[in-house]
Amino acid sequence: MALGGMLGGALGACQFPDYVVTPPVKDPVAEPDVCASGPCLNDGRCIPFQGSFVCLCADGFRGDTCQANFDDCNPDPCQNGGKCVDGNDTSFCECLDGWDGATCQHDVDDCAVAPCKNGGKCVDAVNGFTCNCPAGFRGDTCEVTFNGCVPDPCLNGGTCMSSSVSSSCQCPAGWDGATCQHNVDECSPNPCSNGGTCTDAVNDYSCTCPDGFTGDDCSKTTFATCHAIKQNAPNSVDGVYSVDPDGPGAGQPAFDVSCDMSLNGGGWTLVGQEREGDSGTFKFLGLAVGTPAGATRGENALFGARFAGLYSEFRVSWSSQKGPGGAIDFHITEEAFANTQRTSMPVTDFWTSDAVLNGWVTSAGGVRFCRASVSPDVRPGDTSWAVKPQDVPVGDCGCNGKDWSGHGAFYGGHANASLCTPGGGGWAGVVDEGQPKGGITKWATKIWIR
Repeated sequence: MALGGMLGGALGACQFPDYVVTPPVKDPVAEPDVCASGPCLNDGRCIPFQGSFVCLCADGFRGDTCQANFDDCNPDPCQNGGKCVDGNDTSFCECLDGWDGATCQHDVDDCAVAPCKNGGKCVDAVNGFTCNCPAGFRGDTCEVTFNGCVPDPCLNGGTCMSSSVSSSCQCPAGWDGATCQHNVDECSPNPCSNGGTCTDAVNDYSCTCPDGFTGDDCSKTTFATCHAIKQNAPNSVDGVYSVDPDGPGAGQPAFDVSCDMSLNGGGWTLVGQEREGDSGTFKFLGLAVGTPAGATRGENALFGARFAGLYSEFRVSWSSQKGPGGAIDFHITEEAFANTQRTSMPVTDFWTSDAVLNGWVTSAGGVRFCRASVSPDVRPGDTSWAVKPQDVPVGDCGCNGKDWSGHGAFYGGHANASLCTPGGGGWAGVVDEGQPKGGITKWATKIWIR
C-alpha cells in the first residue's frame, strides 16, 4: 500500500484534530472509490489519497486501519492494589475495599459513620476499624455490656467475681489457678513423717506409713526408742521422732524426742538436757523434770526413767560457748535413772573424748558410775552423781568439796546438803582432787541412751 500504508502508521500514532481534507481534482476518467469497502476500523475516517487511502483514527486507536487500541494502563496509574481497566483513550481504577479516589489513593475513613457504640473510640484501619471500648463494654462495636462471669470461667466449684473490666475466680479449698483449674498438691512438701509415702487428694492427703509408724502423718510409732527406729529404718536421719516406751495402747501415750541417727551408728535418744548457765536439772536422776517436748525445743528436761529396761548405753556430752567440751560413753547393766543410792555401779566398754579422764581410768584399770542423791532427803553435798576411776574410794561419790579426795567427772546438783559443804551447780566436767565439783554452771549438758 502506498501512501495509505505509509501514512497510516504515522497518522495512527498521532492525535489529529478534526479538519476538512479537500479531495484532489478528479480526472475526467473516473477513479475507483478506495474507501467504499470501509477499510478504517473502530470509527476511523477513510480519506482517499493518491490512488489509496489514509485512515484518521478515533481517539484511543492507532494502526494503518485503526486496528490497535492504545493501552492507557501503561504505566499503571492505580495505587494500593487497585486494578487498571483500559478504555478508549481513557482508563479507570477498580479499587480494593477500603480505598477510593481516581487512582485509589484515598484510605476510606471507616470511622466516618461512627460505628462504635456506648462511647467507644473508633480507630480507623484499611477496610476496617477497631473500637476502644470504655469500662463495662466489649464487642466489635462496644455493643455488649461486659459480664466476665457469662459464661462462667471458674472450674471445680470456683465462684466468679466480675467487675466492670475483668473477672476473677475465688477457688474452694484444694484448688488454685486463674480458673481454679489446678488441684493443690498437699503432698508438697511431704507432710508424712518417718519416711511415709504421701498420696494427694482434693484438699486432703493420705500417708502410707512404714512398719512401726502410724497416724495421719506417720508421726506416731510403735517403737520404744530411737534405736528401735534406726534398726527398722536404717536410713533415718537426725531429727524429732515419736516414741512409745510403754508400747501401743499401754501406759502413757507416745511422745516426741530428739534422735541422733548418725553418731557412732546412730539410734541415740535424748533423755536429759540442761542449758549452759543453769543447774539442778539432773540432781535426782530418778525424777522427771520438764517435758520431752520441751527438750526438743532446747528447754531443760530430764525423763530417762521413762525408758527403764530399754537401754544398755549411757552417754553424757557437754559443750560451752567459752571452750571445747567432751563426751563420755559406756555400757551399763543397771538402771541409771532410779531414785536410789548406788555408789559403785559396774560399767563396761567405757569411752571418753577427754584425755585426762581416759588416763585416770586406764591407770585405775576400770571405771564405775555412782549415784549418790535420793529425793527428797538424801543430800550428798555438792555432787549428785559421778563417773569415777574405780580406784577412787566408794565414799567419795557424794561429798567432793575441795577438802575431799576424788577425781573423775561430776554433776553438782545440790546447794542445801546436810553433809559436806554444798556447792550446788550443774555438770562440773572432768575435775581432779582438790578442785571444786560444785557451783559450776559453765556447761550445756545432754544425756543420751541407746
